[in-house]
Amino acid sequence: MIIRQPDGTSCGPTCLAVARGLTDPAYAERLAAHTGDLIAAEHPLLASYRSPTGGLQAPWPRALGTSPWALRAALQGLTGRAYATILLPSDPVAAFARVAAVAGTPEPAALYVGGRLLPRHVALVLGGDGHRLSVYEPAVGARLVLTAADVARDPRVAGWSRWWLLLSPARR
Repeated sequence: MIIRQPDGTSCGPTCLAVARGLTDPAYAERLAAHTGDLIAAEHPLLASYRSPTGGLQAPWPRALGTSPWALRAALQGLTGRAYATILLPSDPVAAFARVAAVAGTPEPAALYVGGRLLPRHVALVLGGDGHRLSVYEPAVGARLVLTAADVARDPRVAGWSRWWLLLSPARR
């Protein structure tokens, strides 16, 4: 199933829709048939001043897409697990190693990437074994497999070279 983000600021809602589809087969069927509608339904949830759990959340410029705290709250609500926000090292290979070290959980994690100054895009980490990462990239609607050697050659995810932060299920 190819689920591609419909516009330049919907990577977060698209990742959330794919994560929801991984946990709910009926939703996955609806997502395949009505991709744009279901992603559009996730967008207000993530852009609201209220978190998906009902609390207030800090403002975030809409032009930057989905705030990390809104996506973290949505993933927590979806999986029932607490999520940690992990700031990643600026070195791409070190960032890969940090993500790979925590990517073995059955729940998805969200990887924020961007440019030198700030995060601009979200991809979904679907798993890993310490040496490889399986990453859903919503800009192309595909699952990628990344290794440390790949990242050393070219760290870009959707054209963004700086790995900023990871929203990962907290360790039990």
